[in-house]
Amino acid sequence: MIRYYRISVLLTLWVSSTAFGVAADPIVWDMDSLTTIGGHQVWIFGNPQLVTIDSHQAIQFDGVDDGLYVPANLLEGVTTFTLEILVHPDDGGAFEQRYFHAQDTADSNNRMLFELRSEGGTWYQDTFVKRGTVSLALIDDQKRHSHDAWHHVAATYDGATLKHYVDGTLQQEGGVVLGTPLAEGQTSLGVRQNLVSWYKGAIAWVRMTPELLGPEEFTGVPTEPVQAARFSALY
Repeated sequence: MIRYYRISVLLTLWVSSTAFGVAADPIVWDMDSLTTIGGHQVWIFGNPQLVTIDSHQAIQFDGVDDGLYVPANLLEGVTTFTLEILVHPDDGGAFEQRYFHAQDTADSNNRMLFELRSEGGTWYQDTFVKRGTVSLALIDDQKRHSHDAWHHVAATYDGATLKHYVDGTLQQEGGVVLGTPLAEGQTSLGVRQNLVSWYKGAIAWVRMTPELLGPEEFTGVPTEPVQAARFSALY
């Protein structure tokens, strides 16, 4: 009788936590290695560098031929997510610079990307998703940000609305129903996956939480972006 009671309680607790939801664990990729990221062996293009910028450990890309491929799709299988990246865009790069790109291996049409547009000494964010024939681009060239400083970029998707933020401030949002989530694939950092649109700057970390977060729950939003960053190689 006692054993049955205990088992019943355990089952009740398990069903309750499943039904009402338990916060899903985020996946965090720290940019602290040029051999493995998030436990995955990386493929390197060019000569990206491990650096420290104002206490943040990061990987720096030259905007010409530096990039990384991670043989895992950070957004695989998720239908609701919050994607956050801490970036330090440098001035002097190309107009279009893709710094995050997650994609199906089997179908390059199915992808999500973060790209910045750099002009006039400032930059603005471009966030894009596509599943088959359904796509959405969020971009506003009036919302500009400084180079040579740390910025927190985030995108949230709840199954119906995609939003993107810079430093915790909403930039734009749009309605889109993507249907099936991204499948098995790969993620590139610092470059588009066909090896064009190179990023000039650094990335400290990438964090994907498989649930919807509000800006007050974001990780590492800089309150005072650091100007004139100081670089020091770790090796």
